[in-house]
Amino acid sequence: MQFQTEILKLKNNFILWLIAAAAFLVPMLVTFDFIEHAKEIIEAKANPWPDFWKEALKGFTVFSGPLVIVMVTCMYINIEHKYNAWKYLLTLPQKKSSIYFNKLGMNLILLSLLYLLFLLFFFFDGILLGLAYPGMGFLRHLPDFSFIFYMAFRTLIAFLGILAIHFWLSIRIKNMFINIGIGLFGICIAIMLYRKMEQAVYYPYIDGLLTVFYKYPQQGFLAQNEIYSGGVFLFISLLSYLDFTKKFRG
Repeated sequence: MQFQTEILKLKNNFILWLIAAAAFLVPMLVTFDFIEHAKEIIEAKANPWPDFWKEALKGFTVFSGPLVIVMVTCMYINIEHKYNAWKYLLTLPQKKSSIYFNKLGMNLILLSLLYLLFLLFFFFDGILLGLAYPGMGFLRHLPDFSFIFYMAFRTLIAFLGILAIHFWLSIRIKNMFINIGIGLFGICIAIMLYRKMEQAVYYPYIDGLLTVFYKYPQQGFLAQNEIYSGGVFLFISLLSYLDFTKKFRG
């Protein structure tokens, strides 16, 4: 019942529009870039899907991914602050742990929705390019689905540390814009560290860039920075859970 209530809170909320716009933006920009270089792509006579995916994933990781995760997390938790609803929510006959995990679960669903729409727009734009410019070869070749979904999953894992940090901050900081400002500052630092990113593996805001731009040796299914991001997510989530259930009073 509580989870259904969380879903209803998103109805007519800008959050879903933000996710859709962010997922649409990067594939659209890469599509325009491919149209601008259509002649060279046609002359190359190669499978265009790998380059199309490479550019889309880079754009998503640098621009849409981290910023949208911060904004969506802050906006979603801010619903309770905005309507001063925490005290009411905490008086309901349900465990605080249930409230916490419902909200964290919804945040993870919103992140998954961002990725799902991004992939849908990516494939849709590739098909449109194939129809508009048959010579590019989008309809003659198949995309490497396994690699595309694998890399999407890895970048999602790399962003979990950011989500956990701002999920906790969003609960504790009532002013959404301060929280978003902290996220923007963290993202800017990550971009500034771009040339030395391999030395910043313990900085959560750079983990997505490390996955796409710096190839860490595989530690099995995931790379080192992704495993670290998952660890940060679990550790920060544990701390925020203890803080929420033991100390938070709304």
